[in-house]
Amino acid sequence: MKLGIPTLVNYRGLDALCLSAEQGALKPEGYLIVDNGGGYDGVAAPRDWMDMASARGASIHLHAPGRNLGVAASWNWMLDRSLQAGESALAIANDDVILGGSTFEGLLRELSGHPFVTADGWACFAQRADCTRLVGWYDENFWPAYYEDNDYDLRLRRAGIVPRVAAADPIRHEGWTTTRILGDADWLREGRERNRRYFMAKWSPDDAHAIWPTVETASDSPFRGRPPRGWNERNRVVFE
Repeated sequence: MKLGIPTLVNYRGLDALCLSAEQGALKPEGYLIVDNGGGYDGVAAPRDWMDMASARGASIHLHAPGRNLGVAASWNWMLDRSLQAGESALAIANDDVILGGSTFEGLLRELSGHPFVTADGWACFAQRADCTRLVGWYDENFWPAYYEDNDYDLRLRRAGIVPRVAAADPIRHEGWTTTRILGDADWLREGRERNRRYFMAKWSPDDAHAIWPTVETASDSPFRGRPPRGWNERNRVVFE
């Protein structure tokens, strides 16, 4: 199983995460990194983890899309590439996570009996290919970040999949690192609020969007069966 990581500006954290993966009892077969900031190759820093991964034959794929895809689209890119390669599962982690010695091993072990496994919420999780096929893609209309996890969690549970917590070494998750580096930039803050409104419009059973949607109360279909023209989870539409 490979490890996917989206990053924007926290390149130091990315290196620390990958080093912790290389030091684990079970190591990833490879890495899928989406560099939304486009600056990782330009950072002069020792990359011990790359030397360690390359020495054992692990693949390293660094994708710099030239723009900020956002979290959901980055996860989709990784999952899409994994599916096309015929891989049975993919692990994904935030770039501000440090894995425990048996975290990756624990995720893989639990996947044998569960289609979706988490080590710490959406900071570090893994899903099987059959889970992706059943539930679908992450909704790329959530941009740049936030609420894409709420949306997928609802859809997972609607599909009868309850996330399994892996019993392994706990991870260390710093949290909100990118936001702190960017200084809670206006575009990030505005995106967070726009995503909240989008989530409410997509799933609230109330036209006034006054009720927070849950698995039990969410509308039966997105936008109560009246989605915006041209909408789907992988086709961003203007929503204000």
